[in-house]
Amino acid sequence: MTILNRFSNTWWVIDLSSDRTSVIALGTHLIRKIIFSKKIIMPILITTFLVFVMYYGSTDDGSLATGIDMLDALILSFFNILISMVYSTSLIKNDVEDRSIINVLTAPLHKGVIFLTYYFSLIVAVSFIMLFTTMFAYMGYFYPAGLTWTRTDYLVSILWLVLISVVVYCAFFITISVMLKRPIYFGLFYLFIWEGFVIMLPGRIGHFTVNHFIRSIGSDLIEHGEISNYVGTSFGMSIIVLIVVWISLLAIGTYLFTNKEFT
Repeated sequence: MTILNRFSNTWWVIDLSSDRTSVIALGTHLIRKIIFSKKIIMPILITTFLVFVMYYGSTDDGSLATGIDMLDALILSFFNILISMVYSTSLIKNDVEDRSIINVLTAPLHKGVIFLTYYFSLIVAVSFIMLFTTMFAYMGYFYPAGLTWTRTDYLVSILWLVLISVVVYCAFFITISVMLKRPIYFGLFYLFIWEGFVIMLPGRIGHFTVNHFIRSIGSDLIEHGEISNYVGTSFGMSIIVLIVVWISLLAIGTYLFTNKEFT
């Protein structure tokens, strides 16, 4: 059995002897496609911007709390969500528009497995991008402030929060991309209105955001900055909620993708 894949406008044939081989071949293709797409210019520009802003912040204050607050506001609460949204809402949609989804569906795999391969390839690629973006932003502030090697534990904590965030947000936005014809518009609404505005409203309505539970976990991992004083949900309950939301989103996305006709 064979599957036709396209990368860099070149077609080739991969011999597949098992479902495992098919998943690895498709996943590798998708990861390369995501990382080396034209969209890579966006995280490069964002990283450059973050390094400049973080460095400027270090020369003005240089305190540990300020550095954590900047990483929280810029990485966790905005750019991490933005990058996850852009890549997640466009991955399947672009394949549908250029008809390459038809070639993917010729793989000897169940459509549900193909959807999950899309998803896990997405989180590998986006996590890789956010790893470097976060590390450069961290170095941009903590190195000039003389805090780099003394508080690497905070870098690890931020990276864990970024990873958890990527896993959940990618599941959310890739499921939305199967449900809606123009998922990017919904994604922008969610980022700027729901996550950006509703979370700041008084009362419990702000708890209905993914970032609420991410920051709740962060309040137990980080002892400086505003995130350390964030009054949210308990650590254990935040983990449980995120796991339930994650599994539910993947189940819905898999079901929709399996029953969707790509013509």
